Amino acid sequence: MGAAFEQKTISNHDPDAPAEIAGTSLFERKLKNEKQAARRARQERQQDQRTETDSLKELAEYDSLLAKNFLQECKNILRDNLAAGKFNWVSYYKDEPYPPFVFKEPLPRYEQIAKEMGIIRKNPIKEFLLPSVKKRRLQMENEARQTLELKLEQYKKRQDSARAAYETKRKSLIEEQSEYNSLIDQLRLDLEKGRPGAVESFIRAALAVLRYPDALEVVFDARYEQAGRLIVVEAVFPTPLEIPRVVRYQYDQEEHGIVAVKMNEKEFANFYEEILLQLSLSAIHLIFESTRDRQIQQVGYNGRVGETAPETDLEELNPCILTCKVSRDIFSSVNLTSVSSREAFLRFNGISSGPLAELKPIQPIQVLPKNLSHDPDLDPSPDMNTSTAAPKPYQPGDIENIAKELMLDLLDQIENNLEKKRGPDDIIH
Repeated sequence: MGAAFEQKTISNHDPDAPAEIAGTSLFERKLKNEKQAARRARQERQQDQRTETDSLKELAEYDSLLAKNFLQECKNILRDNLAAGKFNWVSYYKDEPYPPFVFKEPLPRYEQIAKEMGIIRKNPIKEFLLPSVKKRRLQMENEARQTLELKLEQYKKRQDSARAAYETKRKSLIEEQSEYNSLIDQLRLDLEKGRPGAVESFIRAALAVLRYPDALEVVFDARYEQAGRLIVVEAVFPTPLEIPRVVRYQYDQEEHGIVAVKMNEKEFANFYEEILLQLSLSAIHLIFESTRDRQIQQVGYNGRVGETAPETDLEELNPCILTCKVSRDIFSSVNLTSVSSREAFLRFNGISSGPLAELKPIQPIQVLPKNLSHDPDLDPSPDMNTSTAAPKPYQPGDIENIAKELMLDLLDQIENNLEKKRGPDDIIH
């Protein structure tokens, strides 16, 4: 049985809601939601820091630091994604241990009860002279012991109740983790089988974790043509008006205000182009790095700009301003660290019209197929009587290599768990 999929459409109608893509797998949706939540949390922390700033001068310094970091992150988009390597499946498995059961309520003690009841201490001389005092003390001590037994019984019931609630939560977490991990296992299996829906969902999930500044909002969609082992990717970039162009902020003491120092038009045009090209090269690199030759041999890539809306065709709403189509062999022949982004893009049959900041539309080399994304649960078995080619058959040794890779992933996961549990002073024998 294939991975569970839901039919959704690209939607950015609610600016606070994460974009949803047609036919996304549950793993893809969960991953995107987690990334979106982490992004919002970072932005909220920055906003909280700004709110807590006491003076305009300090605010200008803090905003200047944010602007500097943003410019640096944009400059290093490609470098950071090359360093990140391929999509790391192991890092997305849920294996966090549940904390041990601890019942924090203190155990009832006789001494505390005796103190609360006001039991007098044993005084042999006084009790010898006044037997009634001894009788009263013994009676109160007996009452205290009975009270202790009752409190211990009540304590045990509360402890058992708390332990039962703990076990329920622990079991629920384990089941949730197991279900989530099963989604990953199923998607990986369907991906190895070459099921179109799984390939598309994986590509979108992988592209969702590309590294770029939080201030950039990028949406990716993908379609897979099994016959040509071709993945067609559509990227929707922010418009120039949505990209911060401030270099730094200055505090004007005379005006008691903050002045933004911005790039000029030429500087920003180069900056905007570099962002889009580095994002595009990073996306194509990640696709080839994270898939096998038998799954994907070519990438068709279209970069569009604008907002996405429900039930709207990307081609009708967002003009294409850059496009390319490159094979795995040609892409791997170019050292992305030794050539400029523009030169690399041109080597990959890249096409654009003038400065990208001018948003001049062009015709995509490879158009995104009109059909909805494949649903793995609905992907039929290959029909030998049709012209649709089946996935490239496994070659001798492929199964063994896959098994070795899964075993290495498992060992990496175990090692990561040990690293999490190991203290700074622990000694490895």
